[in-house]
Amino acid sequence: MGKLVHPRLQRSELPMKHVSQKQHQARLRSAHRRTRKNFRRKRLAWAKFNNRQAAIPGILSRTSGLAETSIGSAIMLPAPRHISLRRNYEEVVQFVNDIRTLVFEHRRKVCIDFNTLERISPAAMLYLTAEFYRCRRIGGFHNSLTGTYPTNPDIANVLDQVGFFELLDVHPPLTDVETAADTDIEYIRYFTSNEAKTVLAKQLRVALTAGAGAVNEHARGRMFAGLAEAMNNAIQHAYLKGLPNTCPVMTNRWWMAGSVDHKRKEFQIIFYDQGVGIPRTLPHLHGRTAIGRLLERFSLVRNDGNLIKAAMELRESRTKQAHRGRGLKDVRDFVDVCDDGWLRILSGYGEYTYHSGGVENIANHSKSIGGTLIQWKVSQQALIEEFEDGHEDSHIGRLH
Repeated sequence: MGKLVHPRLQRSELPMKHVSQKQHQARLRSAHRRTRKNFRRKRLAWAKFNNRQAAIPGILSRTSGLAETSIGSAIMLPAPRHISLRRNYEEVVQFVNDIRTLVFEHRRKVCIDFNTLERISPAAMLYLTAEFYRCRRIGGFHNSLTGTYPTNPDIANVLDQVGFFELLDVHPPLTDVETAADTDIEYIRYFTSNEAKTVLAKQLRVALTAGAGAVNEHARGRMFAGLAEAMNNAIQHAYLKGLPNTCPVMTNRWWMAGSVDHKRKEFQIIFYDQGVGIPRTLPHLHGRTAIGRLLERFSLVRNDGNLIKAAMELRESRTKQAHRGRGLKDVRDFVDVCDDGWLRILSGYGEYTYHSGGVENIANHSKSIGGTLIQWKVSQQALIEEFEDGHEDSHIGRLH
């Protein structure tokens, strides 16, 4: 008697599952699609890798004298000769974009060579400070961004006043440093927070108007209203989750600084956030239809500059809070009260400028500033009131 084998183990005797010609062809097509999809995925991944590798030579070609440093694998990136968001906006924004690309995409350490810098404007300085702050805090590795101590004493003095060197952990050389010449412009150290802290606005106002007399109460109120609106916009609207940013951000973070021109008797206040920008948040908050009607009312085509203009006309806040509701009109009113100055808003690709007296200018750029920058420039004479000794203290006491 032969060995018994369970029928299920006798595979040769099991009936084969019949596959029709149509099913066979369908399986072949499905396998072919999977193969093409996998190939396409690998090709895109390889192309992305090659593009990233090609980005660094592209950055090198845009700058003169850029080379690997002798310390580690840091890239020495020379600063532009002039850093100004009015004089060479495109070059400055590209410079910041190059820093982001190297730090966040390539994870390379970057060292900014400030010896090439000859001049920097207050607004561009805050814009650069915020980017350095971001790279140092969330760049992903220790000391992702640093810089050199400039040999030019005037540039070194300016960067030191605003807090650059402390931010980048840069120290002056041990050798004797040439003393900077007296300058007409005094820079105020930057403030930053992720909350609406009006005490910081007061500190900035005190620093800007120190020794110049008491501040006109009406103008002071408009200044605080404008800064409070900028802070609240940064916290409540600029970093909306439904509108992702192209670069890592510190949610609700904003920066503020200022400068005083003692010769021209005027000062500037600059505010900046790294959110998605007014042109992107505006339709999201108020609806595309409402914004479309507003643009049509002013006979404006849809672009970033005109969307900022439209935002200036919206007086109702999305929050419906009793103490708010005027929106960016509060930002503009400070210039009207001073009756001698201008306001500039850079957001996304757009630029909006408002001069006292109601003159407006709208422009658009080829590169985005990567957030919103608000800049006021007003005359000290329009803001300051002279008081007798002892009156200033009681005047300030009514601030709270």
